[in-house]
Amino acid sequence: MKKLIKIVSVLLMFILVFLIVSIISLSLIRSKDLKKQKQYVKSLTSLYEDNYEQIGYDKFSKTDLRDQPLNKTRFLASHNSYKKRGSFIGRFLVGLGDSFKEARSLRYEYRPLTEQLQNGIFSFELDIRLRGDSFEVTHVPLVDNSSNSVNFKLALEEIDLFIENEDKTFPIIVLLEIKDDFMFLDPKLKKIGEEELIKLENDRISILGDKVYQPSELIGNNISLKDRVDKGWPTISELNNKVLFVIHAGKYSNLYSEVKNINEQVLFTSSYHDNISRNSVFIIHNQLNISTIQNLVDNNYMVRTRIGDTNGYSEEELNNALISKAQILTTDFSIARSDIKTYLYLEDKKYTIIVN
Repeated sequence: MKKLIKIVSVLLMFILVFLIVSIISLSLIRSKDLKKQKQYVKSLTSLYEDNYEQIGYDKFSKTDLRDQPLNKTRFLASHNSYKKRGSFIGRFLVGLGDSFKEARSLRYEYRPLTEQLQNGIFSFELDIRLRGDSFEVTHVPLVDNSSNSVNFKLALEEIDLFIENEDKTFPIIVLLEIKDDFMFLDPKLKKIGEEELIKLENDRISILGDKVYQPSELIGNNISLKDRVDKGWPTISELNNKVLFVIHAGKYSNLYSEVKNINEQVLFTSSYHDNISRNSVFIIHNQLNISTIQNLVDNNYMVRTRIGDTNGYSEEELNNALISKAQILTTDFSIARSDIKTYLYLEDKKYTIIVN
């Protein structure tokens, strides 16, 4: 009996030490990534000063896009656009806590936002969390926290620098998925309420200024955004060097709509297809239901859907996405990825933007 107790005690001690070491190791990932992000953003200043060759957007489409309304274009978007592969220990803990299939699905990594823009990816998805007094961008606290864009303000600076050094950019659409799950994994995380949503607004304006295209600009003298877009969306040239921020459909999108009048909003809200507000002209429809998406597109909504998932996609899924005419085509297999060599394109194996 004493021998059994000793074995159990040693085993428990081993588990405790393993957990402590794992937590310390995983916590250091965030600080290392933040340091790298600061260095990277600083290095961009030198990049742009050193005979920088502008990218534009013409080479990413075979069609002249200037006079095309935004909703008549379709373009690739990256999913969890900030994410880095993270550590084996983190995935191992995810496997223990959830499933090892889920853990394997986390093995993917993206280029920095600037490189994505330079390669024709003009739409991002960023997971926003409030840590202390700052907004951060991370997937799952602690266990899958490696990020190219830890600090949200620095990510905004990165986008701002790109636009400042380009005479002509395709409108950049940033989908913000505000998260409050797994907060117990990081005691510094805070819930986001009305005041924090206003702070989120202010962060954008403080960095990007009038580069942010706001709902109040779109609505004009119309009663609602839906009334406005039924008369036509702005063209690509009218949205030149602009960034549109869209809050992912759900409770935070609803809360923001309650907090701010449409004529005061800085951020766009989005809805699901079965609960559409007349001031939500962006629709999240990740399931590839062709007829539903086509109907939404025909009614002048901008629809975001997904091509496959983090584990892969099929040609059928790609074809269905194209048939649906959804405009924001999110995939984990575009040139935005840094850890694969074969990329998904929309046309001729090189174009990331096409016309509906």
